[in-house]
Amino acid sequence: MMKYIAKSVVLAVAVASAGTAAAEGYFGCIEPYAGVSYTHHWFKYKSSAEKDGASGIGKLAMDNSRKNLPGFSVFAGAALDETVSLELGFDLTGSRAKKFADKQTVKVGAQNISITDFSTKTKIQKAYLDVIGKMPIDDNFSVLASAGLSHGKAKMTVTGTVAGAAAPLVNGAFSQVVSTKNKLAARLGLGVGYSISDAITVRAIGRWENTSRYSVKTGLPANFGVPVKPLKDSWSASLGVSFGF
Repeated sequence: MMKYIAKSVVLAVAVASAGTAAAEGYFGCIEPYAGVSYTHHWFKYKSSAEKDGASGIGKLAMDNSRKNLPGFSVFAGAALDETVSLELGFDLTGSRAKKFADKQTVKVGAQNISITDFSTKTKIQKAYLDVIGKMPIDDNFSVLASAGLSHGKAKMTVTGTVAGAAAPLVNGAFSQVVSTKNKLAARLGLGVGYSISDAITVRAIGRWENTSRYSVKTGLPANFGVPVKPLKDSWSASLGVSFGF
């Protein structure tokens, strides 16, 4: 994980530096920066409604998975002037698991089957490009607003042991990965910033993201019962620090 974080930081800084060099001829004095944030994500599945195509093990998994995920963001950008910045970043969450010791009973087709040792593990990862507007309140405080696009996906690993099933279903342990395709999604944010010095700024930002566009990859078992677009729009909150160069 630390190796991946380091590579992400280096890549973000390299891209931002290249963009800064290219833009200086157009915007004059460009101020590059880079930083890191703790980011917490909240999201919901559409699994409660049968009309969305959720049933069986897929519905059980989505109804009983983590709906909030802690993670981090690394980012690098360039302030084009005192009020507008362009920012490239990467959002990564941990693989957060939820396990159930009790037996779960679900209906798959015409059969009622039992599942023991049932667990789900969920994570989200994405890259984003934002335009960030800054409205100074005084010498230190400012209001921040952002708009941009992200390119990412969500993945859930479902495991358990099936009992009481008849053909064509199979008894025994199973493991199924449910992953969405990489998709573009719109995102909007609003927050505040506090400049500790000319080079260091602390910021807190809340964001909405159009993750309802995420669609599940094909290839799942026909009886798994996952909607084609399983997610609703999501929210996140981040607390981070940026360092100017």
